[in-house]
Amino acid sequence: MAVMSITGAMFTVTLGETPYSEQVTEGTVTATPTVSRIKTIGDVAYPLTDLVHTVKFGYLYDEEAGFHGALNTGAIAGAPLAVVIASAGADWTGTMYVENLEVTFTADGVAEGSAELIGSLTLAATP
Repeated sequence: MAVMSITGAMFTVTLGETPYSEQVTEGTVTATPTVSRIKTIGDVAYPLTDLVHTVKFGYLYDEEAGFHGALNTGAIAGAPLAVVIASAGADWTGTMYVENLEVTFTADGVAEGSAELIGSLTLAATP
């Protein structure tokens, strides 16, 4: 049997209480740990001192009432967004801030958006 996936359908991104799947065309979740080097009496320790997540989304521009509008509202307010990135096997959940929001358009009328968010996420298996 052939397997087919539709772009955006394998993951659902929820901002606040609203889920989005068809608009999102790509995404990247990056975890950046900060590890400090501490000299001890007999050795060197490397404790984790910070963990920052960034998320990048590519999406189809859907005006102010959709995914772009939710991101734009968060960017203007400077307020944290409750974010859930759900797949079939695991969910990232947390609070993030919009760090960059961009819309590109072409002469033939195609408009796409991209966004970068920064904050904290937790990855857990889907029950």
